[in-house]
Formats: sequence, structure tokens, C-alpha cells
Amino acid sequence: MGKLEVIARWILALILLFFGSNAFHNFLPAPEMSGKIATFTEGMMVTGYFFPFLGIVMVLVGLSIIFNKWVSLALIILAPVSINIILYHLFLDLATILP
Repeated sequence: MGKLEVIARWILALILLFFGSNAFHNFLPAPEMSGKIATFTEGMMVTGYFFPFLGIVMVLVGLSIIFNKWVSLALIILAPVSINIILYHLFLDLATILP
């Protein structure tokens, strides 16, 4: 495994751990939302399970990548999360798709 691949894996794992743990500790403030974005986010928050479940998935995938165990399975599990992030930005918040 090349250095670039190792660096990319560590960056992905750290991003997943950081944002996944935010689901439990809320150290990043939620941005102001309005319109369709607020309705969509409120709907997911009302369920009471979605954001904690998403946080658990992100943390477990990040740990899997760091410890190099079941990486293929972890990336398969991460695929729907990534697709939903892209679709969220395409349909609800196109202005912030690049960052």
C-alpha cells in the first residue's frame, strides 16, 4: 500500500470519526436552516433514531478503516451514506455542494 493511499485512508477515517462523534457530543453548532432544508432535517430529528444511528455507522466505519479490519464491508456500508449526502446537496442545498 502506497503512502498516498495510507494518507487518504487516515484522512477519511478521521473525518468519519470527527463528524460521527458530533452526533453524540454536539460540539459543532447546527447552522441556521430554512425552507425545505429545515423541514427535511426536522423530519429526521423527530424520528429520534436517525442521527444517532448515522453517527454510530460513521464511527464504526472510521474505526474499521483505521484498524484495517473489514474495510471492504465498511466502504460498502458507507456508500449509501455518501450517496445521500450528494443527493441532499443536489436537491436541497446546491450552493454548498462543493465545500
